[in-house]
Amino acid sequence: MFYRESDRWNDDIHLFRLGQMAWYMHHRVRIQYIPELKNDKQPVYGDPKELLLHGLTDEKLGTCGNMATLYVAIGRRFGWPVSLACVDSHSVCRFDNGEVVHNVEATHPNGALYMPSDTEYATMLDSPTAIEQGSDLRSLSARETLALFIGLRARYFKDTGQSELADQSYALARALFPRYRAIYAAAMWEAVKTGDRLFDHREPAHPYYLGLSINSEWSPRRTGRGQYRIPTHPETSTPDPTEHAQAPWEAVWSRAEEVMRTNRERQSQLATPWQPFAGTNWQFGQGIIPDTTKWANRLMNRYGPNQQINSYNHPHLSSGSQ
Repeated sequence: MFYRESDRWNDDIHLFRLGQMAWYMHHRVRIQYIPELKNDKQPVYGDPKELLLHGLTDEKLGTCGNMATLYVAIGRRFGWPVSLACVDSHSVCRFDNGEVVHNVEATHPNGALYMPSDTEYATMLDSPTAIEQGSDLRSLSARETLALFIGLRARYFKDTGQSELADQSYALARALFPRYRAIYAAAMWEAVKTGDRLFDHREPAHPYYLGLSINSEWSPRRTGRGQYRIPTHPETSTPDPTEHAQAPWEAVWSRAEEVMRTNRERQSQLATPWQPFAGTNWQFGQGIIPDTTKWANRLMNRYGPNQQINSYNHPHLSSGSQ
């Protein structure tokens, strides 16, 4: 069949074989993407079978995690050089024999053969770092594939509110595949939740102080992405934030500490007690906030202590910090 119409397949027997497998899986075996999750941009996985291979083999319904895995499993039975590959948090089946590379989208509707090139995927990612750091668009090793499966388990734990188990699984997945950015991003918040359970609000290792440290280390002032503005509160008097936009960091932190102390003293006078930093306004430059700074603000807004902060036990809050 291939040799009668090889021009339809760019004279590539590997492309033909991959196409036949995709057609067979969708039209004969009749696997398909879970309808309820198909157009959900922020899906919640309440059952591990939605992510892992047994769900697809038992019910023929799945997602990219198990559908791409099934493609790889069958391809390897045929002796093909196929592996899983990551495109951010998405999984694809990747054929790579050292001469030609094909990325097969196992989730494409109706079993149509959809094979974006690395260039097309790189455009979708819009992040050269993801490729340069060895996270995306390459064939995974056995160790990294195991990390991917453990990461899927962690996602299930996360979505079902089992934060401690999610943190443990993400930690193991990161140890096996430390360069995978999607697992790193998902693991951070679960690790923060663990920190909130392990440490008191006044301890330096608590996530609140981690947020302050992140702002200090990766602020726009240090990365050249804008200007720092100390927090303000609508019911308390604070100086014009732009006054400290160009101030040395030790002066900024000293002034921020002074503002917090003043606000704590006035809390009893407010109709609604205010938690330091909660609901405050952290703006940088023209509203462009670096990812690390967004993360720091999220930590502080969520985990800001209800009572006084003993700022002197943390290096980035003392007036002599660098």
